[in-house]
Amino acid sequence: MNVRAIISTTVLGLLISVSASAGQETPEDRLQAGIYTEEVQGNLEDAIAIYRSILTDYPENRAVGAKAQLHIGLCLEVLGLNEAANAYQRVITDYADQTESVAQARELLANLRGAARAGAEESRGITTRQVHRFGQGEAIPLAITPDGMGLVYADLWYGNLAIHDLTNEQSRILTHDAYWTAWAAAVSPDGRSISYLDWPTGSNALHLVGIDGSDPRILYREAGCDVSHHQWTSGGEYIVAVVQCGEDWSVNRISVPGGAVEMVAELAPARLEEEGEISLSPDDRYLTYGVAVEADGGNVDIRLLALDGGPDRPLVRHPANDQLVGWVPGTDEVLFLSDRDGTEDLWAIRVIDGAPDGPPRMVQRNMGRVGPLGFTSDGTLSYTIGKAVYSTGVAPFDLAAGTVTMKSAVGILGNNQPATWSPDGEDLAFVGEGRTLRIHHLDTGVERKLASHLWAARNQRWSPDGRFILFSAGLAGEMEEEEREPGLYLVDVESGQTTQVVQLDAESGSHPRWELGGEWSKDGTAIIYSLYNQNLGEGRLIWLDLESGEERELFRDPYLASQHFAVSPDGSRLVFALRGYREGNWAIQVGGRLLIMDLDDGDVREFHKFPEEGRVWSLQWTPDGKYVLYTTGEDDGDALWRVPVAGGAAEKTWTFEEDFFNVWANLSPDGRQVAYTTYRWDFEVWVMENFLPAGEQGGR
Repeated sequence: MNVRAIISTTVLGLLISVSASAGQETPEDRLQAGIYTEEVQGNLEDAIAIYRSILTDYPENRAVGAKAQLHIGLCLEVLGLNEAANAYQRVITDYADQTESVAQARELLANLRGAARAGAEESRGITTRQVHRFGQGEAIPLAITPDGMGLVYADLWYGNLAIHDLTNEQSRILTHDAYWTAWAAAVSPDGRSISYLDWPTGSNALHLVGIDGSDPRILYREAGCDVSHHQWTSGGEYIVAVVQCGEDWSVNRISVPGGAVEMVAELAPARLEEEGEISLSPDDRYLTYGVAVEADGGNVDIRLLALDGGPDRPLVRHPANDQLVGWVPGTDEVLFLSDRDGTEDLWAIRVIDGAPDGPPRMVQRNMGRVGPLGFTSDGTLSYTIGKAVYSTGVAPFDLAAGTVTMKSAVGILGNNQPATWSPDGEDLAFVGEGRTLRIHHLDTGVERKLASHLWAARNQRWSPDGRFILFSAGLAGEMEEEEREPGLYLVDVESGQTTQVVQLDAESGSHPRWELGGEWSKDGTAIIYSLYNQNLGEGRLIWLDLESGEERELFRDPYLASQHFAVSPDGSRLVFALRGYREGNWAIQVGGRLLIMDLDDGDVREFHKFPEEGRVWSLQWTPDGKYVLYTTGEDDGDALWRVPVAGGAAEKTWTFEEDFFNVWANLSPDGRQVAYTTYRWDFEVWVMENFLPAGEQGGR
């Protein structure tokens, strides 16, 4: 449940309780509560929640339901949201027997449309507006339905494909076995089906599912091949997909629903830009796609491929980075984002007979880093704006109960990543703005940067004597990935001098942020580091003697979670985690396990299995060594759990308050305080209209 829904539910509960205290609540009572909230308090969002609860709780009372639906439209109109017209239309179509409400809805709808026509005649200027916001790490938007009323997204709580209805603000899960792997969705032209890809490389599949979740199936899968991009043809009979089989790239036409495959064109090896888009022309004759240009530092150009055997030619060629947005339905215009003028702007180029017709022209300046969701059938552009937000604070911790007193919490300014305590409990180390390692003194609030020549990747750990910080990082600045020298580094807290102690093998396919982490031995003469090799699909725990440089392997397993391990306070044991499944080695899902290793004899025993839904974010011992603590992201809020090392069931001791999601927690050395860090990635969904000259947009 998002924040808006939580607030609305609270207000509704208070109103209902007041009504109930005077007698049994009726639908009319609920309606009056909504009107009071709307017209007296002016709280339109809460009023909408009350009206919608009437539709859910009293479906049999059509008179009250029609009035509630009408008031939803009035609220949406005042809020300036385009869903008002849909709300009025639902009164007309769903409550045809309620003549008075229908007459009012018709009049309001006519006025609304008349105002829209007058505004369009007066000005054809570009308009943008926000239509939805996914908050608290709920979802990643993937596509828009052709009518603009549905948002297809990847659900981040359970990892499945889902759809959000903008007309009633309700969401529906469409798949139930995606396991955080569904991506790259597209909606059929008739709005009835959704195609999407799954994540595993080497043989990922093109899936289909009904817009209502019905008839899920695999349309195309071929061993040793990856589908990287796909789009429906204008009539919906085919899906055009880019497929990589080994070193061979091709454009295939796949029939729907039969799945017959026809190769229509070949592509140069590794030509397609992996993070970009593809787009078909409205007549399905041409395919536009992005290609990374090595000579321009990996910046992207856009090419135009004729699907009838014709040429593959440049469409947009420039040293800047040009990201394809797509072909505007019913037009000759292709939109793309470009930083050629120093800002991220929206540009358009006309295509006539398979060739560019003149130079590109700017459409809108300062778009920023947006994610295209596609076009509606009338040519409206939908896109997302993502915002990553970290928040760090310190709060009192009750070691005996395992609880936190958030009312006494003190925040630390800045977009700071998870923090760890110095051995004396006076400082916190974290990665702050600009990916620099920072030390924050709690009493004075003074901060200083360390190793600013490194791009810090989190996972910092203080040495037992407080003189050094161990962290994963790579060289900062503009350079190729292989030149960054990623690995584990030591930084001297006083002098700032850095030393690399572990270097990642470029052939491992691993990243220092996700696949590498380190911990200190009790005496500080050695480190234990965890390394997950993506190419080999295996994780290892390794003991490294800092003086001699000698290494010995402690543990090896393909399910090792490389970010979740910790040395006990007495230095004799190591707790670490195994995932419940192999993909996504940084996350622990249902079926994951906690194990304890005796560092003297190497004996390993399992002492906890994760039955909870959600992800494990942080893992550590309590200072007395009696418990292992971990935090989880769950559907009903993040929580802190503790597991007795001597044996026994896990206990949830603290559920984080509203707005606290994806929480990392780190106890102070004395166990009396906790440094917590929350993270969320919010996605705002926007639409842009009237961005082409009059007469062009929405068909010719």
